[in-house]
Amino acid sequence: MTPHLQTEPAPVLVPTVAGPDKRRLVAPDERLYRLGRWGGHEGTPWMGAVAGDGRVLATSENPATAEDIHPDLREHYRGLRADDPTSLWRSTVTDPGC
Repeated sequence: MTPHLQTEPAPVLVPTVAGPDKRRLVAPDERLYRLGRWGGHEGTPWMGAVAGDGRVLATSENPATAEDIHPDLREHYRGLRADDPTSLWRSTVTDPGC
């Protein structure tokens, strides 16, 4: 993880929850404290701690699509549709401060 801790006192990451699987992880009105990125570049998901209980979730700015998955793994994820961002586990996030 590449640390990129927020300086604001209130949580800044706002999840876009698209589907029942994601609603089990986080509610649309919950906010996350930004901790950093999963990897070292801008395309990697943000890591955030949910305000109030500290659960750590990975989120990304854009929904994942089949093109994000290595070609050798696409057969495993054959139900993934590029027009259906709910078909992967990652939520999207809106963070105008980043």
